[in-house]
Amino acid sequence: MPILSKAPSVLSMPWRCRDLRRNVVLESSALARARVLSAATLRSTLEARDTSSVLLKRETSFDFLESRSSGGSFVVDGSVFTASVGVRSEKPILTLEDIESDLLDVSCSAAEIELHFSSINALDRVARELEHLTDFIVVSSHFNCNEADQRAPHIITEVTIRRDRKIMILSKTSSDWKSAFSMLGVSFSRKPSTQVLERRNISLKKRQAANPTSTVPPAPASPTNTDPAVKLIDQVVMPPEFPGSSLFIPEGLTLKCKNCTVGGNVELSQGSFKLEDPDNPIDAVNNTIQFFQHGEVQVDVEDLFAHIELSTELDLAANGLQFSVPLPEFPITPFMIPGIVAFGPIFRPKIEMSLTLNKPFEFEYGFNVSVPNDASFTIDIEDLSNSTTTGFDRTKFSALPFQAQTPTGLEFNISFRPEILLGISSPIAATSGDIGAFFDIPSITVKVDQLKNVDGKCNPLPTSTPRPDEGKDEKNHIPTLDDLIGDFTNIVPSVELNMGIRAGLEVGIGSFSKPLEAERVLVSKEFALPTACLAYDQEKRSFASPTPPPPPAKSGEAGSSDGVSQQKKTAGGAKRQLGEGTETRWMLRTSVLVWVLAAMGML
Repeated sequence: MPILSKAPSVLSMPWRCRDLRRNVVLESSALARARVLSAATLRSTLEARDTSSVLLKRETSFDFLESRSSGGSFVVDGSVFTASVGVRSEKPILTLEDIESDLLDVSCSAAEIELHFSSINALDRVARELEHLTDFIVVSSHFNCNEADQRAPHIITEVTIRRDRKIMILSKTSSDWKSAFSMLGVSFSRKPSTQVLERRNISLKKRQAANPTSTVPPAPASPTNTDPAVKLIDQVVMPPEFPGSSLFIPEGLTLKCKNCTVGGNVELSQGSFKLEDPDNPIDAVNNTIQFFQHGEVQVDVEDLFAHIELSTELDLAANGLQFSVPLPEFPITPFMIPGIVAFGPIFRPKIEMSLTLNKPFEFEYGFNVSVPNDASFTIDIEDLSNSTTTGFDRTKFSALPFQAQTPTGLEFNISFRPEILLGISSPIAATSGDIGAFFDIPSITVKVDQLKNVDGKCNPLPTSTPRPDEGKDEKNHIPTLDDLIGDFTNIVPSVELNMGIRAGLEVGIGSFSKPLEAERVLVSKEFALPTACLAYDQEKRSFASPTPPPPPAKSGEAGSSDGVSQQKKTAGGAKRQLGEGTETRWMLRTSVLVWVLAAMGML
């Protein structure tokens, strides 16, 4: 499927207002409230550890979890959010956790790491692999060797063995994850709390004395917050209130949220992605996917709804306009592994609008939308066209009544376009950006036409007059909208649902930085909505459905004159026309009878 190039919904758009909010993800304010994942070990990994296995590796992985001590949330099934970080380096990598069973203690200073072994044999086994090395990486997760409950890499420049004290001294220099590793791979999911062991920030001696199989204690699930995340009541959203907005917004445009309410839950379900410095970064800078490799992300959406009720005032020099209005982002808390990666879902709703008209005009319009609770989407990062969505095509919505203070013709498009993004920021590969999905749920195009001399359903009148004997039985006929004739406003809406995937990056290579974006539509569906035929009330300065004319007055009642019904005014200035009345019909039938009798020679 080709990369999307979204065209305006309405033609002839001389003025286009761009989205004034740049694609900035995981800003400092979000990181300040991020849930920090702490070092952990899977029970299966701990049980499978073999002291005779190879100690030095070029690739390895580390486990992390969102612990209760750091404010972690637990669901009803007692699972916890976990992440596994895989790394690669050209230098050998030693993970101190792999030799913990042979150690009595680990102590660190600014320049050294001291390993206290439990036996000479254990010391000699490790020394055989390390004593001749002068440039390798050690990863610690020990008291005073790294931030509390975290891990840290160290570049080792010299190894000193003291067999008489069963001590190995590793001389080191400071390092960070970016300097130590060229590749970062992250996978995440929820796991039963019984399968994950939290590494506590205590000395090795105390940790070994404690229960080695203690797991993260489950906690009761927090009640779901059903309050709307965005609620704007009688608030002007366009033009925005910041200096310089007039450079992007034409004069004569005012858009107000009479009631813009959006709510729902967005949860990371599972996924993985890899960030890696390419072999030739200059050539790869034009390819987003070379930075996002071999991964996919699944996001679950629950209770997503929106009520969008807008009031628009227009007095433009040009006759067309297209603009985007960002609504407040959902306060979804991201996850962070300090020094390695920060990632988390971001819900970014916005309203897009385009229109054509040729005179000042004020109108109100809007819609309700709700997404099924089982909705989710999976993003294939390496090939966006393989991504899938579930449930969004069953989105329910209804249009709010169109209202205006003057009758006029125009065409406009209004879209609710939320983006659900997985924001990523990492020093590895000098990359920050996001991957996620966008949804036009819905994109409604409305054509408003002023029609003259039509019936109350906005249908044109027949071009020929029916024969007298095909007329209605006026005595028993109940008038309908078909009997109205006048000038009405025809509202013709159509709906389009679009679901797609996007990926955006800000790639830095030295002093050079370039934004990269890719976007693909996965599902597109169009269908029509019921039309509306409205009558304009001059006194109330508003639209309403036209009212059928009253039934004809019966013979002998007030208002009946010679059996001929008179033309009567109805809502919107329409008139009732029921032919020439009962007397005329009787006279025609009598004339026909006389002519037939004369032809037969009876008269």
